[in-house]
Amino acid sequence: LIVRGAGGRDDLAAGLGARGAEVEYAECYRRIRPDTDPGLLLIRWQRGEIDAVIVTSVEILDNLCAMLGAVGTEYLCRTPMFVHHPRIAEAARHRGVDTVVESASDEAGLVVALEEYFSRHG
Repeated sequence: LIVRGAGGRDDLAAGLGARGAEVEYAECYRRIRPDTDPGLLLIRWQRGEIDAVIVTSVEILDNLCAMLGAVGTEYLCRTPMFVHHPRIAEAARHRGVDTVVESASDEAGLVVALEEYFSRHG
């Protein structure tokens, strides 16, 4: 059983199927852009209150950029971004993010990456 978001990738299922496994999906969430005003977030960026951003999927990155618009995406691109997969890192770099930090693929890995980055960069 693979628990995933609606329309998730099939890489894991294909690999398991090639080894003889029978795979079922439980699609239990959707990745959609929130219908919200990013104004308060943009104000916090203008004040220098956003030190880092964690992005855990390409869809989240796409939705965030769409939600922020051109001005907000400029702020986003100048803010260190922490990701846990090379595919997300590639998408972030493609969007113009200046500093992309890859970590291990769990919460502890993200915390370690944040601690190491900010211990070097204040």
